[in-house]
Amino acid sequence: TFAEHQFFGLHIAVDHNKLKDSIQTNSATILELFPTYRFKFDEYLITFGLKTNFKFDSISHLYIYPFVEARVQLVPDRITASAGISGGLTRSNFNALRQTNPFISSLTGVVTSNERFNIFASLKGNIAQLIDLEARFESKTIDNMPLFVNDRLYNSHQSRFDVITDDINLLRLLFSARYTGKSFHIGLQGNWNNYSTKTEQYAWNCPAIEAQLEAGVSITKKWTLNTEIFTWGDSYAKTWNFSNLPVAKKIKGATDFNIGLNYNPVSKFTVFLNLNNILDQKYERWNLYPSFGFNAMAGVSFAF
Repeated sequence: TFAEHQFFGLHIAVDHNKLKDSIQTNSATILELFPTYRFKFDEYLITFGLKTNFKFDSISHLYIYPFVEARVQLVPDRITASAGISGGLTRSNFNALRQTNPFISSLTGVVTSNERFNIFASLKGNIAQLIDLEARFESKTIDNMPLFVNDRLYNSHQSRFDVITDDINLLRLLFSARYTGKSFHIGLQGNWNNYSTKTEQYAWNCPAIEAQLEAGVSITKKWTLNTEIFTWGDSYAKTWNFSNLPVAKKIKGATDFNIGLNYNPVSKFTVFLNLNNILDQKYERWNLYPSFGFNAMAGVSFAF
């Protein structure tokens, strides 16, 4: 036969968001229908699909995206390569935007981005069941991508952020590696981003380079030591001069180094000590919001 295994699938999802404040009420719904057909022969796995998004707000919209992905095992159970094209609507509500930037205005509504297409290719590997590696390339065209800009309408609140949108062409390279042993683990991940905007001068507050190193070791059965290092490159913030004209302000990149010590005398009970920003870096990840210098936090946590 042509294919050893064939699979049909249907993914259905509903995303409904409602935001209500003292001024207005906004609600929007996205219905997603995503049928797929997948077949496997030899070391190849091919998937075809057609994603259909229905968007309901003040006006109804229909979006259709093709999905194609091809995977091949270059080394069985060790190295896999894949490539394809996808797309779809992405809903960013207030909570999702707040997790990215905690300083946004409480009046921020729901933002729906249209990822018209995403061409991707990746390579994944595993060594001795201990080390996981992945490299990935993405080329995206995104309509209505959210960007963060300081509010300039009210002088008393100039440090909070409003959300604006722009159409973006994004090239992205991602890399991750992780080792997991019995008493020690370490993980590294990073990405390089190249943003091409349609209207705005820059993709505001979006660094070109971001990386994170995380590691942990079990000193004894009750004591663990963890460390996290975050680093990111320069970005630009949108500001205004005295003539009320937009000016790009360069926000320098930085590195944040943190260490944590945990003591677990009994199950589900932890005493912790966190030492943050050990290098005492002075930086602004978000414009007009300076970081804390070196600081420490201690406490207990428990679960029932």
